[in-house]
Amino acid sequence: MKLIDLTALDQHNGPFFFAVEEYLIKEMDDEEDCFFTWTLDPCVVIGRNQLLQNEVNETFLAENKFPIWRRPSGGGAVYADRNCVMFSFITTNFNNKMVFDTYLNKVASVFKELGINATFTGRNDLLVDDLKFSGNSFYRYKNQVVLHGTILYDVNIENLVKAITPSDEKLISKGIASVRQRVTNLKDRLKGDKRGMIDYLSKHLTNKTLHFNERQIERIKELAKKYASHDWIYSKNPPYAIVKKRKFPAGTFELRIDVKNQIITGLDWSGDFFTLRPLDDLTDYIVDQVYEKDKVEKALHGIPVNEFIFGLTNQELVDLMFEKEGT
Repeated sequence: MKLIDLTALDQHNGPFFFAVEEYLIKEMDDEEDCFFTWTLDPCVVIGRNQLLQNEVNETFLAENKFPIWRRPSGGGAVYADRNCVMFSFITTNFNNKMVFDTYLNKVASVFKELGINATFTGRNDLLVDDLKFSGNSFYRYKNQVVLHGTILYDVNIENLVKAITPSDEKLISKGIASVRQRVTNLKDRLKGDKRGMIDYLSKHLTNKTLHFNERQIERIKELAKKYASHDWIYSKNPPYAIVKKRKFPAGTFELRIDVKNQIITGLDWSGDFFTLRPLDDLTDYIVDQVYEKDKVEKALHGIPVNEFIFGLTNQELVDLMFEKEGT
């Protein structure tokens, strides 16, 4: 596996690293797996399919001048700062059922060598002593995958809670206590410092190093403009007529359905689920159908929904669209 060494670039903004991932997966034409680490200035990073206003405390972020970034993968919102180490794998080794298992178990194995009894559990988490220290997400481009995640080294828990919860002081106080019972920083569990942890990961996961040249860096900066744009960050926030919410093993879903004269005219998807193919392609099978359960079931007959949304069945999608209030 190849290490992409970005330390000399002194970059700490989300769009740059999303652009690095895009460059590696779309323009490098390299079948060898790649790995790199990165850190961000204080910010919130939301998933590709999330509604921004549902996930963040915009007042707190504005007061502290913490930006919001939208990553190109699914999953939930995370707060990050310089003491939250981010990592990315780029691989051609795509397997629907093994995308997390393969690479997160590699990370867990390295932490075990450092004395951290890390385990991969749930859909996408790494735990130590039943406490979460790493959350992860992925996206697919053709036969390649970007898998990226967080490592809580010494992240500011108070900022974490305030940044991604409503601005109610009682809720914030309860939230801080709750989060401390569910997550952990690794600083006090490791003998070395953050730089030592990063170097150990890089050394034990990779066997060669690549540095970008000036031309490549300029191309990455050009790609980063998309991820820094208002359109990209706020693109998932239009109003719709009907809102359906449901949690399945594949994740939490919020589906906004625009219905005119009993005809479905638009769908907007949000939540912490993972996509395998463009949601617009799945939406095309549903739009222009009569908003009735049997009509939608018929439209989806023979269409494998789980090839579009990781782990979601056709029946679960229909249940989401036609759930009764309170279910």
